Amino acid sequence: MRKQYLVGIFFIILLLLLIPFSGCTKTKSVFQKILPESMTKKKKPSHPVLKKRVMVLPFIDHAGLGPEMKAKITGDFAAILSKSRHLLLIEPPEGVVLPSKTKSSKLGIVKPNHELLEKAEALGMNAIITGVVNPIQSANRKTGVWFLRKSNKICEISVVINVFHIMSKTLLLSNLESEEEWVSLEDKAKSQDKKQLVDELLQEHMPRILKRQASAVLKKLLKDPWTGKILAVDNNTIKITAGKDIGLRPDQHFTVFARGESISSEGGQSFSLLGERIGEIRVTSIMEDQSLAVAVEQGPFLPGQAIRMTR
Repeated sequence: MRKQYLVGIFFIILLLLLIPFSGCTKTKSVFQKILPESMTKKKKPSHPVLKKRVMVLPFIDHAGLGPEMKAKITGDFAAILSKSRHLLLIEPPEGVVLPSKTKSSKLGIVKPNHELLEKAEALGMNAIITGVVNPIQSANRKTGVWFLRKSNKICEISVVINVFHIMSKTLLLSNLESEEEWVSLEDKAKSQDKKQLVDELLQEHMPRILKRQASAVLKKLLKDPWTGKILAVDNNTIKITAGKDIGLRPDQHFTVFARGESISSEGGQSFSLLGERIGEIRVTSIMEDQSLAVAVEQGPFLPGQAIRMTR
Protein backbone atom coordinates (compact mmCIF):
# COMPACT_ATOMS: atom_id res chain seq x y z
CA MET A 1 0.00 0.00 0.00
CA ARG A 2 2.83 2.39 0.93
CA LYS A 3 4.64 1.51 -2.30
CA GLN A 4 1.57 2.34 -4.41
CA TYR A 5 1.20 5.64 -2.55
CA LEU A 6 4.83 6.63 -3.30
CA VAL A 7 4.43 5.67 -6.98
CA GLY A 8 1.36 7.89 -7.19
CA ILE A 9 3.25 10.84 -5.68
CA PHE A 10 6.09 10.31 -8.14
CA PHE A 11 3.82 10.42 -11.17
CA ILE A 12 2.12 13.62 -9.93
CA ILE A 13 5.50 15.34 -9.49
CA LEU A 14 6.61 14.15 -12.96
CA LEU A 15 3.42 15.52 -14.51
CA LEU A 16 3.95 18.92 -12.90
CA LEU A 17 7.50 19.04 -14.24
CA LEU A 18 6.37 18.24 -17.80
CA ILE A 19 3.65 20.93 -17.99
CA PRO A 20 6.04 23.90 -18.70
CA PHE A 21 7.49 21.96 -21.66
CA SER A 22 4.15 21.02 -23.18
CA GLY A 23 3.87 24.35 -25.06
CA CYS A 24 1.64 27.38 -24.89
CA THR A 25 -0.91 25.97 -27.33
CA LYS A 26 -1.71 22.97 -25.17
CA THR A 27 -1.83 25.08 -22.05
CA LYS A 28 -4.26 27.40 -23.78
CA SER A 29 -6.46 24.48 -24.82
CA VAL A 30 -6.51 23.23 -21.24
CA PHE A 31 -7.70 26.62 -20.00
CA GLN A 32 -10.30 26.77 -22.77
CA LYS A 33 -11.73 23.49 -21.55
CA ILE A 34 -11.80 24.65 -17.95
CA LEU A 35 -13.13 28.18 -18.46
CA PRO A 36 -16.76 28.80 -19.45
CA GLU A 37 -17.41 29.22 -23.18
CA SER A 38 -18.63 32.78 -22.64
CA MET A 39 -15.20 33.76 -21.26
CA THR A 40 -13.13 32.20 -24.05
CA LYS A 41 -15.16 33.43 -27.04
CA LYS A 42 -14.00 36.64 -28.63
CA LYS A 43 -16.52 39.40 -28.11
CA LYS A 44 -17.89 40.98 -31.23
CA PRO A 45 -17.36 44.75 -31.41
CA SER A 46 -20.47 46.53 -30.19
CA HIS A 47 -22.34 49.13 -32.21
CA PRO A 48 -21.39 52.73 -31.46
CA VAL A 49 -23.72 54.70 -29.24
CA LEU A 50 -24.51 57.76 -31.31
CA LYS A 51 -24.62 61.07 -29.49
CA LYS A 52 -27.82 63.08 -29.54
CA ARG A 53 -27.48 66.59 -30.95
CA VAL A 54 -29.23 68.81 -28.42
CA MET A 55 -29.98 72.53 -28.44
CA VAL A 56 -30.75 74.39 -25.20
CA LEU A 57 -32.73 77.57 -25.83
CA PRO A 58 -32.53 80.56 -23.48
CA PHE A 59 -34.83 79.99 -20.51
CA ILE A 60 -38.07 81.92 -20.12
CA ASP A 61 -37.78 84.20 -17.08
CA HIS A 62 -41.14 84.41 -15.31
CA ALA A 63 -39.45 85.27 -12.02
CA GLY A 64 -38.22 88.69 -13.17
CA LEU A 65 -34.57 87.82 -12.52
CA GLY A 66 -33.20 89.90 -15.38
CA PRO A 67 -31.18 89.08 -18.54
CA GLU A 68 -27.88 88.39 -16.77
CA MET A 69 -29.29 85.91 -14.26
CA LYS A 70 -31.42 84.24 -16.95
CA ALA A 71 -28.33 83.77 -19.15
CA LYS A 72 -26.37 82.37 -16.20
CA ILE A 73 -29.04 79.80 -15.32
CA THR A 74 -29.32 78.71 -18.97
CA GLY A 75 -25.54 78.47 -19.26
CA ASP A 76 -25.16 76.52 -16.01
CA PHE A 77 -27.76 74.00 -17.12
CA ALA A 78 -26.16 73.57 -20.55
CA ALA A 79 -22.74 73.13 -18.91
CA ILE A 80 -24.05 70.21 -16.81
CA LEU A 81 -25.52 68.50 -19.88
CA SER A 82 -22.32 69.02 -21.88
CA LYS A 83 -20.41 66.76 -19.48
CA SER A 84 -22.35 63.73 -20.76
CA ARG A 85 -20.57 61.66 -23.41
CA HIS A 86 -23.98 60.78 -24.84
CA LEU A 87 -24.94 64.33 -25.84
CA LEU A 88 -23.53 66.88 -28.26
CA LEU A 89 -24.68 70.36 -27.32
CA ILE A 90 -25.12 72.79 -30.20
CA GLU A 91 -25.24 76.53 -29.60
CA PRO A 92 -28.44 78.05 -30.99
CA PRO A 93 -27.57 80.00 -34.15
CA GLU A 94 -28.61 83.60 -34.43
CA GLY A 95 -32.37 83.81 -34.84
CA VAL A 96 -33.09 80.36 -33.37
CA VAL A 97 -34.64 81.50 -30.09
CA LEU A 98 -38.05 81.49 -28.50
CA PRO A 99 -40.07 84.66 -29.13
CA SER A 100 -39.72 87.13 -26.26
CA LYS A 101 -43.49 87.05 -25.62
CA THR A 102 -43.71 83.27 -25.41
CA LYS A 103 -46.09 82.14 -22.68
CA SER A 104 -46.02 78.83 -20.89
CA SER A 105 -49.03 76.70 -20.08
CA LYS A 106 -50.25 76.14 -16.53
CA LEU A 107 -47.88 73.16 -16.41
CA GLY A 108 -44.92 75.26 -17.53
CA ILE A 109 -44.72 73.73 -21.00
CA VAL A 110 -43.13 76.05 -23.55
CA LYS A 111 -43.29 74.50 -27.02
CA PRO A 112 -41.20 75.92 -29.87
CA ASN A 113 -43.23 77.10 -32.82
CA HIS A 114 -43.31 75.20 -36.11
CA GLU A 115 -40.75 77.47 -37.78
CA LEU A 116 -38.24 76.96 -34.98
CA LEU A 117 -38.67 73.19 -35.07
CA GLU A 118 -38.13 73.21 -38.84
CA LYS A 119 -34.88 75.17 -38.41
CA ALA A 120 -33.68 72.71 -35.78
CA GLU A 121 -34.48 69.76 -38.05
CA ALA A 122 -32.53 71.38 -40.89
CA LEU A 123 -29.54 71.62 -38.53
CA GLY A 124 -29.74 67.90 -37.74
CA MET A 125 -30.89 68.34 -34.14
CA ASN A 126 -32.37 65.42 -32.22
CA ALA A 127 -33.95 67.48 -29.45
CA ILE A 128 -34.68 71.04 -28.37
CA ILE A 129 -34.75 71.87 -24.66
CA THR A 130 -36.71 74.80 -23.25
CA GLY A 131 -36.80 75.94 -19.64
CA VAL A 132 -39.04 78.14 -17.51
CA VAL A 133 -37.98 79.80 -14.26
CA ASN A 134 -41.27 80.20 -12.44
CA PRO A 135 -42.12 83.19 -10.23
CA ILE A 136 -40.71 82.75 -6.75
CA GLN A 137 -43.66 81.83 -4.54
CA SER A 138 -43.75 83.04 -0.95
CA ALA A 139 -46.13 82.89 1.99
CA ASN A 140 -45.91 84.17 5.56
CA ARG A 141 -46.13 81.61 8.36
CA LYS A 142 -45.84 81.59 12.16
CA THR A 143 -43.56 78.95 13.66
CA GLY A 144 -42.54 77.91 17.17
CA VAL A 145 -44.43 77.62 20.48
CA TRP A 146 -46.89 80.40 21.32
CA PHE A 147 -44.56 82.45 23.54
CA LEU A 148 -41.62 82.10 21.11
CA ARG A 149 -43.51 82.31 17.83
CA LYS A 150 -41.64 83.94 14.94
CA SER A 151 -42.81 85.38 11.70
CA ASN A 152 -41.27 83.42 8.81
CA LYS A 153 -41.65 83.38 5.08
CA ILE A 154 -41.50 80.17 3.06
CA CYS A 155 -40.02 80.74 -0.39
CA GLU A 156 -40.26 78.26 -3.27
CA ILE A 157 -37.95 78.27 -6.29
CA SER A 158 -38.99 76.08 -9.23
CA VAL A 159 -37.87 75.36 -12.79
CA VAL A 160 -39.69 73.46 -15.53
CA ILE A 161 -37.68 71.75 -18.28
CA ASN A 162 -39.23 70.58 -21.57
CA VAL A 163 -37.61 68.27 -24.12
CA PHE A 164 -39.01 68.16 -27.66
CA HIS A 165 -38.23 65.42 -30.17
CA ILE A 166 -37.39 67.05 -33.49
CA MET A 167 -38.34 64.34 -36.01
CA SER A 168 -41.75 63.61 -34.50
CA LYS A 169 -42.20 67.14 -33.10
CA THR A 170 -43.58 65.71 -29.87
CA LEU A 171 -42.95 66.46 -26.21
CA LEU A 172 -40.59 63.84 -24.76
CA LEU A 173 -40.37 65.23 -21.24
CA SER A 174 -41.80 67.98 -19.06
CA ASN A 175 -40.29 67.98 -15.59
CA LEU A 176 -40.74 70.30 -12.59
CA GLU A 177 -38.09 70.58 -9.88
CA SER A 178 -38.38 72.88 -6.86
CA GLU A 179 -36.91 73.64 -3.45
CA GLU A 180 -38.22 75.56 -0.45
CA GLU A 181 -36.54 77.59 2.26
CA TRP A 182 -37.82 79.19 5.46
CA VAL A 183 -36.69 82.80 5.85
CA SER A 184 -36.93 84.64 9.16
CA LEU A 185 -38.64 87.94 8.57
CA GLU A 186 -37.18 89.44 11.76
CA ASP A 187 -33.56 88.43 11.15
CA LYS A 188 -33.05 88.22 7.41
CA ALA A 189 -35.67 90.16 5.54
CA LYS A 190 -35.22 93.31 7.61
CA SER A 191 -31.47 93.48 7.01
CA GLN A 192 -31.62 92.89 3.24
CA ASP A 193 -33.54 94.14 0.29
CA LYS A 194 -35.60 91.77 -1.83
CA LYS A 195 -32.98 91.42 -4.60
CA GLN A 196 -30.25 90.37 -2.15
CA LEU A 197 -32.56 87.80 -0.64
CA VAL A 198 -33.50 86.38 -4.05
CA ASP A 199 -29.83 86.22 -5.10
CA GLU A 200 -28.97 84.25 -1.97
CA LEU A 201 -31.83 81.85 -2.51
CA LEU A 202 -30.81 81.27 -6.13
CA GLN A 203 -27.18 80.73 -5.21
CA GLU A 204 -28.18 78.16 -2.60
CA HIS A 205 -30.89 76.19 -4.40
CA MET A 206 -30.55 76.64 -8.17
CA PRO A 207 -27.44 74.41 -8.65
CA ARG A 208 -29.22 71.44 -7.07
CA ILE A 209 -32.40 72.07 -9.07
CA LEU A 210 -30.47 72.24 -12.36
CA LYS A 211 -28.48 69.12 -11.53
CA ARG A 212 -31.66 67.10 -10.93
CA GLN A 213 -33.20 68.50 -14.10
CA ALA A 214 -30.13 67.55 -16.16
CA SER A 215 -30.29 64.02 -14.73
CA ALA A 216 -33.95 63.68 -15.73
CA VAL A 217 -33.25 64.97 -19.24
CA LEU A 218 -30.29 62.65 -19.77
CA LYS A 219 -32.23 59.62 -18.53
CA LYS A 220 -35.07 60.35 -20.96
CA LEU A 221 -32.84 61.03 -23.95
CA LEU A 222 -30.85 57.84 -23.41
CA LYS A 223 -34.05 55.78 -23.56
CA ASP A 224 -35.09 57.39 -26.84
CA PRO A 225 -33.42 55.77 -29.90
CA TRP A 226 -31.24 57.99 -32.08
CA THR A 227 -33.23 59.13 -35.11
CA GLY A 228 -31.93 61.00 -38.14
CA LYS A 229 -33.06 61.43 -41.71
CA ILE A 230 -32.04 61.21 -45.34
CA LEU A 231 -31.01 64.62 -46.62
CA ALA A 232 -30.57 63.89 -50.32
CA VAL A 233 -30.37 61.04 -52.83
CA ASP A 234 -28.16 61.32 -55.91
CA ASN A 235 -28.22 58.18 -58.06
CA ASN A 236 -26.91 55.49 -55.70
CA THR A 237 -25.48 57.91 -53.11
CA ILE A 238 -27.57 58.71 -50.03
CA LYS A 239 -26.69 61.65 -47.76
CA ILE A 240 -27.75 61.34 -44.10
CA THR A 241 -27.62 63.54 -40.97
CA ALA A 242 -25.22 61.31 -38.97
CA GLY A 243 -21.53 62.25 -38.95
CA LYS A 244 -18.20 61.97 -37.21
CA ASP A 245 -19.28 64.54 -34.61
CA ILE A 246 -21.75 62.08 -33.04
CA GLY A 247 -19.43 59.07 -33.11
CA LEU A 248 -20.46 57.35 -36.35
CA ARG A 249 -18.15 54.61 -37.66
CA PRO A 250 -17.61 53.32 -41.21
CA ASP A 251 -19.86 50.52 -42.53
CA GLN A 252 -22.57 51.23 -39.98
CA HIS A 253 -26.02 50.14 -41.15
CA PHE A 254 -29.23 52.13 -40.74
CA THR A 255 -32.84 51.06 -41.13
CA VAL A 256 -34.89 53.51 -43.19
CA PHE A 257 -38.53 54.33 -42.39
CA ALA A 258 -41.14 56.24 -44.34
CA ARG A 259 -42.73 59.35 -42.91
CA GLY A 260 -45.76 58.15 -41.04
CA GLU A 261 -49.17 59.62 -40.48
CA SER A 262 -49.32 63.26 -39.41
CA ILE A 263 -51.59 63.95 -36.43
CA SER A 264 -52.84 67.42 -35.51
CA SER A 265 -52.93 68.51 -31.88
CA GLU A 266 -55.48 70.74 -30.18
CA GLY A 267 -53.13 73.70 -30.57
CA GLY A 268 -53.15 73.33 -34.34
CA GLN A 269 -49.63 71.90 -34.62
CA SER A 270 -48.99 68.45 -36.01
CA PHE A 271 -46.57 65.64 -35.21
CA SER A 272 -45.40 62.75 -37.36
CA LEU A 273 -45.40 59.07 -36.55
CA LEU A 274 -42.70 56.67 -37.75
CA GLY A 275 -43.92 54.91 -40.90
CA GLU A 276 -43.29 51.51 -42.44
CA ARG A 277 -39.83 50.06 -42.93
CA ILE A 278 -38.44 50.99 -46.35
CA GLY A 279 -35.10 49.20 -46.31
CA GLU A 280 -31.52 49.36 -45.12
CA ILE A 281 -28.47 51.47 -46.04
CA ARG A 282 -24.74 51.25 -45.26
CA VAL A 283 -22.38 54.14 -44.50
CA THR A 284 -19.49 54.46 -46.97
CA SER A 285 -18.03 57.89 -46.26
CA ILE A 286 -18.13 59.93 -43.05
CA MET A 287 -17.88 63.72 -42.86
CA GLU A 288 -18.02 66.00 -39.82
CA ASP A 289 -21.79 66.25 -39.41
CA GLN A 290 -23.09 64.26 -42.39
CA SER A 291 -22.30 60.99 -44.14
CA LEU A 292 -22.77 59.20 -47.44
CA ALA A 293 -24.36 55.77 -47.69
CA VAL A 294 -25.46 53.21 -50.25
CA ALA A 295 -28.53 51.00 -50.43
CA VAL A 296 -28.23 47.50 -48.99
CA GLU A 297 -31.75 46.25 -49.55
CA GLN A 298 -35.17 47.34 -50.77
CA GLY A 299 -36.09 51.01 -51.20
CA PRO A 300 -36.84 53.39 -52.82
CA PHE A 301 -34.99 55.90 -50.63
CA LEU A 302 -36.11 59.51 -50.63
CA PRO A 303 -35.14 62.76 -48.85
CA GLY A 304 -36.95 63.22 -45.54
CA GLN A 305 -37.21 59.55 -44.67
CA ALA A 306 -36.23 58.70 -41.09
CA ILE A 307 -33.23 56.51 -40.23
CA ARG A 308 -32.34 54.52 -37.13
CA MET A 309 -29.18 52.59 -36.44
CA THR A 310 -29.58 48.88 -37.13
CA ARG A 311 -28.95 46.79 -34.03
